[in-house]
Amino acid sequence: MKTNQRTLLFGIGNYGRQDDALGWLFLDKIATLLPDTFDVEYRYQLQVEDAELASHYDRIIFIDAHMNTQSKAFVWETCAADASESYTSH
Repeated sequence: MKTNQRTLLFGIGNYGRQDDALGWLFLDKIATLLPDTFDVEYRYQLQVEDAELASHYDRIIFIDAHMNTQSKAFVWETCAADASESYTSH
């Protein structure tokens, strides 16, 4: 990994819904500890405009709650393109 690689963390959630605040709470805890090559963005949900923002970074990391029970505390997965006709993830 390049040391000067620019990384964007998208924290997805909502403080108003305690079951869905994971992304924001994670950013709250880690933001002050990150090197200058990291930026953070808080989102209720992703919008098409976020693709333009993301295009300026070498790496994007999405932090969001998961509906399924996990055997580990977290899951690290590579995002893959997926053709879908769904307009929502909820």
